[in-house]
Amino acid sequence: MRDARKLGLLPSVTNVLSVINKPELVEWKMTQAVLAALTLPRMDGEDLGVFAKRVVEDAQSQVKGAAEFGSAFHAGAELVANTLEVDQAGPYAAWLNLHRDWFQANCVRVIWTERVLVSSELGLLPARRTCSSSTSSTG
Repeated sequence: MRDARKLGLLPSVTNVLSVINKPELVEWKMTQAVLAALTLPRMDGEDLGVFAKRVVEDAQSQVKGAAEFGSAFHAGAELVANTLEVDQAGPYAAWLNLHRDWFQANCVRVIWTERVLVSSELGLLPARRTCSSSTSSTG
């Protein structure tokens, strides 16, 4: 990080977001842990510490699954923006088909995808994954 500052390089959006408090995400993760504790059956004679570890692992698997969904959906949405194609054999095809339908109804044309935005005055700007003309006034 020190070398990056010396060179005038900027952190990525991912790095910036990793240090920002995300109360909604923290609350969701805590809810996953509580749900795991309430719904995971305790094995006969299972030590409380062992059960607690299984609860944590179960909750973390929910968080990991959500992160994997987000990454896959992001990649699929970019494919839709560039080609209007959806991998119908993929595990998230139903979600991406809905996104494609929305995209086709609301996007006039794609100008670019996955472009890094930097301002010499402001530094790193909020990421724009897809920039497009829209049929709505809010797009």
